Parts: sequence; structure tokens; C-alpha cells
Amino acid sequence: MKQKRFSPILIVAIVAILGGIGFWGLKTQTQGWKLYKNDTYHYSIRYPNNAFVFAPDLDERNLLEKGKLSENNLQTVQFRKNNNDTSSVILNSNIDKTSLLFNISVIKNPKNLPAKDLLISQCEQWKKEGDPCPDTKYEEYKMPDGTNAVISTVKVNSNLTSQYFYYPENGFIITIAFGSGDQNTQDQVIKSFKKIK
Repeated sequence: MKQKRFSPILIVAIVAILGGIGFWGLKTQTQGWKLYKNDTYHYSIRYPNNAFVFAPDLDERNLLEKGKLSENNLQTVQFRKNNNDTSSVILNSNIDKTSLLFNISVIKNPKNLPAKDLLISQCEQWKKEGDPCPDTKYEEYKMPDGTNAVISTVKVNSNLTSQYFYYPENGFIITIAFGSGDQNTQDQVIKSFKKIK
């Protein structure tokens, strides 16, 4: 009895079609999302269509420059689900926490430490000051431009973990801090991050 076999051309065609569907699915996950471009620190990122961008106003930037809030924070931009939440971006004690999707901060890194080293040294500083260092896992993340970024997962308590993304630049690090939320959305936001000129 003669056994039927798939021809190599048919197998290649099936693999190409399935691969194309997978690539198209990945590409379309952020299709229709808004694009945020930051010309000061030269990056762009995509974020969900239902989100709103809140950037510091001049008074908040002046507070930062005077060192009254954080001497290491150069800029903070927040992405929220609620356009009616107009509470302060930086002085954010009144922010509706369920409204916050993520924020992007630019933090000074004058020694140009790799992201993981900067995070570990920050944790050591907290310990010296008597603050606990949260249980954190670090994962290297190779960017398309070849830069080694870091994704950290911080166990805040038994019920809550937060995810952070760190992209090192000359003299500073761009960080994305996510609130609780959909892991797939967080992954797509990170994958959409790009350096621009």
C-alpha cells in the first residue's frame, strides 16, 4: 500500500502562512494605539487608545529643579485611563490609583551605571537609610537597537507585584513603572518603546 506524504512545498507554504499570521497578530496588538513622542529625551512609545497623557506643569517642574521632591527625577509623564483625574502628576497622593496605567520617569545616572547596577545600588542606599528593599527579580532585555535594558518585577506584598522597565542612556535612565494591570498590555507598551532622534 502506498503511503501519502506531504510535499516539501506544501509544508513550507503552511509554515509561511502560520508564521505570517503570528507576525500579523503581534503587529496588530498595538495597531490603533496612540503614539507619544518625547523630544527632550528622544524616545517614543505606544499606549492604548483609551489612555490620556498627563505631563508636569511648569510649577511642578520648578519644584523638581529646586530639589524639593526628587533630586534624581528629571521628568515624569503619566498615562491614565481617566481624563477627569486632574490631580498632580508628581505630587500624586490624590491620584485615583485605578486610573493609572503607567508612568515614565527620566532619572539621573551620572556614573552611567548599567540599569541593573543602578537599581542594586539604589536598593543598598535604601537599606542604609533604614528602608526595606522590596523582593525584586531582574531580567535582561535586549532592545532592537542593541541596548541592554532591564525588566524588574517587584513583589510589593503577597497580593501585588509591579513591573518596571529601565532603558539606560548617557547620564540618565528612562524608566516605565506599571501599576497593576493587564500583563499583555504592559508587554506591548515595552515592545513599542523606541529611541528617536
